[in-house]
Amino acid sequence: MGVIRDYEEKMDVEMLLGHVKSARASRYSDDAEDLLDQVREADALHPVAVCRGAKITEITDGAVYIDDIPFRSTLLVKEAKVGDTVYPCLITAGRKLDELGPKLDDVMLEFLNGILMTACLDDGLIEISKEIVGDCRGGRMLMVKPGIAGSCELGEQERILEMLPGAMAEAGVILGDDGMLRPAYSSTAVLYLAEGENNLCTDWEDPKERAAYVQELNVIAGHV
Repeated sequence: MGVIRDYEEKMDVEMLLGHVKSARASRYSDDAEDLLDQVREADALHPVAVCRGAKITEITDGAVYIDDIPFRSTLLVKEAKVGDTVYPCLITAGRKLDELGPKLDDVMLEFLNGILMTACLDDGLIEISKEIVGDCRGGRMLMVKPGIAGSCELGEQERILEMLPGAMAEAGVILGDDGMLRPAYSSTAVLYLAEGENNLCTDWEDPKERAAYVQELNVIAGHV
C-alpha cells in the first residue's frame, strides 16, 4: 500500500493562490502568507494520501468485483476488464488543518484555509497518479468518485475503504453514520489507467498542468 505523507512543499503561496478562482487573486497574497505562517506555527499541515493496486476479478451487468469485493460503478463496468489493475485511494487534508479553520480570527484566512485544504486533496490525486503512472508516457486516467451520479453512489465509499485495510487509521479519518468522511476535507476514489487518448499531465511540477489534470479527472468522474 502506498502511503504519501506531508507533501507540504507543494503547499506554497503560488499553489494556494492558484486555487483562488479570481483575477484579483494577487490581492490575497499577504493573507495567504499570514495563513501559511499560522498553519506552520500550529504544525497543522500534514496531508495524507493512501492507495494500493487491486485486481478486477469479475464483472457483472451492475458491478465490478475489485479483489472480490463488489463495487457498483457504471463507468468501471463500461471501461474495465477482468484482470485489470485499479487503484482505490483515500486522501485527506488532515484533522489538524480542518480544526484550525474555526480558530482563525479572520474571515479571509478561514476562507483561504478551505482553499488550502482543497489544494491538499488535489495534490494527493497528483501524487497518487504519479505513483500509478511511473515511467508510463501514455494512457487515459479515469476516476470514479463516490456520491457522484453516473460515477458511483455514496454508499460505495464503504467498499473503497474495505479495499484499503488500515488506511483510515493511517490517515486519521473516520466514516460517519451519514456515510460522510471526517474530517470533511477527505475523499475516496478509484483510479484506473486505461488505453485511449492520453490525458496524463505533461509536466507533473507545473501548477497549470496539474490544475488542468485534476479538472479533467473531476469531469470524468462527473463531479463538475
